[in-house]
Amino acid sequence: CNGEPLSAAYAIDSAKDAIINAGCPADPNAFEASMRGVLALNSKSRGLRVIACSALTTAWIAAGRLTAHFGYDLSSWDLCAGALLIKEAGGLVTDLDGSPYVLETRNMLCSNGRVHDEILDILREADAVSFERSTE
Repeated sequence: CNGEPLSAAYAIDSAKDAIINAGCPADPNAFEASMRGVLALNSKSRGLRVIACSALTTAWIAAGRLTAHFGYDLSSWDLCAGALLIKEAGGLVTDLDGSPYVLETRNMLCSNGRVHDEILDILREADAVSFERSTE
């Protein structure tokens, strides 16, 4: 960025100091899962955002401007470039089930890497890591 390599926010090593973005999925069941995550993280983080642009929020994580982002039902074009930026900046991208990111990943957590497991644990406890696709 401006001639300097991107770097995730390494200084933040706890969810309580993290700024976390939640996705805003169109599927009503995915939205409910996202809101369960928001409620669970609200008192355990420095702040929450709901910015419905994964391309932007993943770039912000890579640049150290945001600590983490979780989202549901994404397409590969929503995430693949940002996932590369985050990995190159020293961050981590996984499926919400904790498995490694692959191009087919649809539900994801992206982070600076240092808060990743803690956020995954909070989302798991809140039943916010998966959803059943709506038929509506």
